[in-house]
Amino acid sequence: MDGKPVMDGKPATDENRGRMKTGDKRNISKGVWSHLMDLQALVSTHLTAENAHHLEDTIATLHEECVFEDRTLGQIFHGRKGAAEYYTTWWNSFDLVVKGEKRHWTSEPVMIAETHYQGTHVGEFLGIPATGRPIDFPLTVIVTFRDGLMAGERFYYALATLLRQLGVDEIPEI
Repeated sequence: MDGKPVMDGKPATDENRGRMKTGDKRNISKGVWSHLMDLQALVSTHLTAENAHHLEDTIATLHEECVFEDRTLGQIFHGRKGAAEYYTTWWNSFDLVVKGEKRHWTSEPVMIAETHYQGTHVGEFLGIPATGRPIDFPLTVIVTFRDGLMAGERFYYALATLLRQLGVDEIPEI
């Protein structure tokens, strides 16, 4: 089910479109369903570009007034320039990809993704020099949309899990 919208634990189809994980089991119109599928395609395009570390293609999927919030580090990045800074920081620190994604959609629409970052620590991160160690840590991302583009992402992950994988015993000052 990686990368597919999930409804009642099954891949989304036209037959089960009325059973989105909203708790109310209401039917949604074909127009709303079509919009959801457009957003699903947008997210897939975004992830393909992100995993390839193609900044321009990744940023093209974002609304110009997007907001990226790294809740773990307490950092907020505004606009496409801010998002580019966020991606560049992570890509310079880790040769990473998004893996094992499970997507859940709300009726707003908002997407909640349960996923993993996997890769190798190749550059400085939080003052920690590259270790060459592999990383694989879970994170949750909440994605909002505006005007057919991704309007924002909020990231939640356990920093201690990542730091343990890097061989760090103490959380650095952020």
